[in-house]
Amino acid sequence: MHIFDLSICQWSTVAVAESVERIWHAGVWHSSDQSLYIYAGEDKNIFLQNDLFKITWKSTASPAASPDSKTTTDVKKASESAGSGSGSGGGGGGGTWIWSRVEYAGGADAPFPPDRYAHTATYRASDDSMIVFGGYGGEMTVFNDCYQYSFAHRRWRQLNPSKPHAVPTGRHAHSAVCCSDGSTVLVCGGKAESMANLSDLYQMTVSDGGDQKWLTDPVKSIPLWSCPTCSMVGTTTPSHLVY
Repeated sequence: MHIFDLSICQWSTVAVAESVERIWHAGVWHSSDQSLYIYAGEDKNIFLQNDLFKITWKSTASPAASPDSKTTTDVKKASESAGSGSGSGGGGGGGTWIWSRVEYAGGADAPFPPDRYAHTATYRASDDSMIVFGGYGGEMTVFNDCYQYSFAHRRWRQLNPSKPHAVPTGRHAHSAVCCSDGSTVLVCGGKAESMANLSDLYQMTVSDGGDQKWLTDPVKSIPLWSCPTCSMVGTTTPSHLVY
């Protein structure tokens, strides 16, 4: 794991013992519990997963793991000298990084998303949830489904499109970001099932009842994106940045 300190523009490596090994996963930062959540992807044996892990900075004053998760190893930590930054979650000031696996709540009424990789996970501050869209499911299966995970209840629900014909085509290796309103999600680019590059842009809103509403961005002159890995929205101007 690597940490970039914005105050000094410097990278550092955090030596977390026995960390969860993943590729093509997605992650979101959850500020209320100062944790980075890692969802799905492929493990070191190239098997697809649909599990959820988090890594949390615990100061020496409160080293106990959160009650809503199960620690996968006794202590998976960085040495205090290897940490970067300051304050809670920064890795400095004395403490440990703790990996834990999040146990989902619910049963048949809260179905988990199928295994996948090269998907997106986006945090929605408006309802403290994570939106997972698309991804590759193996055997030439490319998803255009959408799931929502509630951090408060540790439950999944599949979001149903209000207009199925408006849902983006299946894709993987795309990017997604939540707008400054804390609710609207933008999805752009990626690769189709045929591996063709996509250059479209969609916006999605979610109703209280769990319906997803998709709108196609009207901009015509969109660059041909191939696996955009960085997507963000401007905080001072209404802009969407892709790199």
